[in-house]
Amino acid sequence: MKKYGFLALVLLISVAFVFVGLKIVGAQTQQPKIAYIDEDKLLRNYQPFMNAYNKYQQEYQDRLNKIAEAQKAGKSQDEIKKLSDQYDKELEPYKQAVQKVLENLRKTLDGIFADLSKKEGYIAVLTKSVQGQDVVIWGGVDITDKVIKILSGSK
Repeated sequence: MKKYGFLALVLLISVAFVFVGLKIVGAQTQQPKIAYIDEDKLLRNYQPFMNAYNKYQQEYQDRLNKIAEAQKAGKSQDEIKKLSDQYDKELEPYKQAVQKVLENLRKTLDGIFADLSKKEGYIAVLTKSVQGQDVVIWGGVDITDKVIKILSGSK
């Protein structure tokens, strides 16, 4: 009986070594995957951002038009400066609204990226470009549409 117990123990240890060996080989054969998103496309398709941004742009343009009208009417530089300062203060809530949407989006994206990385094996998520300069020139997996789809479903 002791002989079978010893054999079972040896067999169990052998199976454990084989299992660990397969995991190591499997881990070595998996290529690390890097994902990226196109932030411009993502923002253009994220309605809460576009609503806040378009409202800010509309208010900004209205104030630019008023300053242009004041200049045409012959207002002094001091009067124009006062108007500009006043309009800057008036635009602040619109700027803050855009910033708040972006902050909330960033938090939401952190969760989405963590989930996708866990499910699909990404080791990093990059942005495609920063201020018009390409960060990702070649390779990677574009997950922009997938993220847009998740965002539109999570409203």
